[in-house]
Amino acid sequence: MAFLDKVTDLTRAAAKKSGEMVEAGKVAVEISKLRSEIKDIHIEIGKVVCRLNNAGISLNPELRYMCEEVEEKLRAIEALEAEKEMEK
Repeated sequence: MAFLDKVTDLTRAAAKKSGEMVEAGKVAVEISKLRSEIKDIHIEIGKVVCRLNNAGISLNPELRYMCEEVEEKLRAIEALEAEKEMEK
């Protein structure tokens, strides 16, 4: 019977550990989901700040500089797209 008791104990321990791992996985997924939501909010904040800058609202210099960088990259994209269209 000692052997069966040992097998039973090992089985219970494995099941417990498996349950803990599943729970840890759920927590990791939730953390990842929340981080993704934060990233989406940061993106939206950036869009609002750039719209305010484009509307002439005075921003602190660091934000104004970042918005100017975005505008430069948008102009570069437009130029590349125009170049691509001309190749057709």
